[in-house]
Amino acid sequence: MKIKKILAVITIIVAASTGFTACDKQESSSTADILETKPATEPTVENIETMENGTIRFLSDYDLNPSNGSRSIALTLFEDVYGGKIEWVPTTRKTMYEDLSKAVLGGEKIDMFPYMDNALPYGVSKDYFEPMDDYLDMSEDMWSDIKGLADKMAYGGKHYAVPTGINDTAVLIYSRKAVKDAGFDDPYKLYTEGKWDWDTFIKMMKEFDGTGCAGAIGQGIIQSTGQPFVNYASNAFTSNLDNEDIKKAGKIVEQISGVMYADEWYDTLDDDILFLGAGSWAIPQSNAANKDGDVFFVPFPSADGSGKSITADINSKLLVKGSENAEAVATYLKCERIAATEEKYVKAQKDAAIKNGFTEEQYNFLEEIKNPNNVVFDFSYGMSEKVSNNIVDYEKRGAANNINDAILKGYADAPDSWQEILDNSKKVIESELSEYK
Repeated sequence: MKIKKILAVITIIVAASTGFTACDKQESSSTADILETKPATEPTVENIETMENGTIRFLSDYDLNPSNGSRSIALTLFEDVYGGKIEWVPTTRKTMYEDLSKAVLGGEKIDMFPYMDNALPYGVSKDYFEPMDDYLDMSEDMWSDIKGLADKMAYGGKHYAVPTGINDTAVLIYSRKAVKDAGFDDPYKLYTEGKWDWDTFIKMMKEFDGTGCAGAIGQGIIQSTGQPFVNYASNAFTSNLDNEDIKKAGKIVEQISGVMYADEWYDTLDDDILFLGAGSWAIPQSNAANKDGDVFFVPFPSADGSGKSITADINSKLLVKGSENAEAVATYLKCERIAATEEKYVKAQKDAAIKNGFTEEQYNFLEEIKNPNNVVFDFSYGMSEKVSNNIVDYEKRGAANNINDAILKGYADAPDSWQEILDNSKKVIESELSEYK
């Protein structure tokens, strides 16, 4: 496919419209359905590369095209500036890879696939995807603050999944009013002072007249160490499960499981809970449910009090093996990156977030902690269902998931000791590592 230079008589303005969705509903990573974009009445002239054949066939369980008439910034740029189009090929979360395999083997033209944990290394090892290195120039300024994360995700020395942004960050949501009433220091203040550590977190929960925490807790605690379950270097995987920092974090999870954790599911912060572990999508919902609570949040505490290593969803798309539209896929990824970095679009997304339930203070702090260089990336979650499979059955659940929270959830047949869970899971993970030798 050739790309030619033309003079485009167009500019883009943005207006906030709809709201954020929960991470468990698979929101499009391009901020689809968050912002409405409209062409300006007073155009400006820029040099733009437009595509002769820019239709991307996107196999996914969600559609990048709007269902309510509004478009994301990235899609608007791709369509109106570059002349592109996204053609959705529907699938389901359960059958995505089966359908992809049939398409690739059967010669059906599929160009793009959503990034999920199992893309790396599983999807690449099955020869489903091609690297983006020949189509994206990572030395361009737009990639500068995310290139470090892209390099962590490189597999076999190549970039198959180029991140364009960070989505839901795992946080601990709390009520400043409840914290103050209990006589505790504000966790946000402790974080800014470098004092938000495990000991303080545990002490608060022990002294709170109610339940210490609920929600997604284990992975955030363990990844606060900055340590993955498997290391990847020199094109080889090795187990990191004997890492002392991981073991110390596991003991914290075990301690929380004793008397501090409510294993029922909460979508929002509740009066009886001091901390709710959740993706940042739950912040506006918690604001609405606690109107007088002065809701705020912090990253998960760490041993050193810095809270710098974070758990977050990574936004990317993958180029499907055999696609003849690699340049179009690369262009769409650039549109997502432009939407995430250019000041006018960043401001529009902030305005939309505030309109839909964030306070300005919350939004600014969330942007501060969403540093791509601090995201913990762990290849283990993409190895197989034996390693990562978030179902409610200890024996069938993924080994990594069990390490994170089996002792918190109290699954039937789960050992009472976190160390025993680790030992059982280690056997599974190290067996799977042998498949990638």
